[in-house]
Amino acid sequence: AVDDEAEAWERVFLEQFNPEAEVILEDLDHAQTSDCASGQGRVNLAAESPNQLVIDVDADASGWVVLSDTWNPGWKAWVDGNPVPVWRANYLFRAIAVAEGAHQVILKYQPIEFYLGGFTSMCVGLMVWFVYRSKKTNI
Repeated sequence: AVDDEAEAWERVFLEQFNPEAEVILEDLDHAQTSDCASGQGRVNLAAESPNQLVIDVDADASGWVVLSDTWNPGWKAWVDGNPVPVWRANYLFRAIAVAEGAHQVILKYQPIEFYLGGFTSMCVGLMVWFVYRSKKTNI
C-alpha cells in the first residue's frame, strides 16, 4: 500500500514499476496499490473535445482505464451513466475502475473554480451595471 504522494513518487519512479501489471492509486483520504487483471480489453476513443472524452471499453475482466494525461480534481466520470470516482493513478495520471464487459466511460472537466468564477463575474457585472445606472439616473 502507498501511504502518501512521496511514497507514490518513489514507487513509480524509483522502484521497479510495471504499469501493465499494477496501478498505484491515490486520493485525498488514502492511497492503495491495485493489481491489474491479466485479461485483455479493447478501448476506443469515441469522442473527444477539450473538456470531455467518451470512451467505449470492452473489458475481459474488471480493471482500470488509465489515461496518460494529467490528473486534476476537476475531472468527473460516469460509467454507463453512473457517477464513479476519478482516481489519481501512477502519481500523475487518472484512472477509472470498470467491471468486466462492455461499458461507455464519459469524462467531463467540470472544475468548481469555473462555476465560482462565472458566478463572481456575473455578480461584479451586475454591481457595475447598477452603479452605472444609478449615476446616469442622478445626472
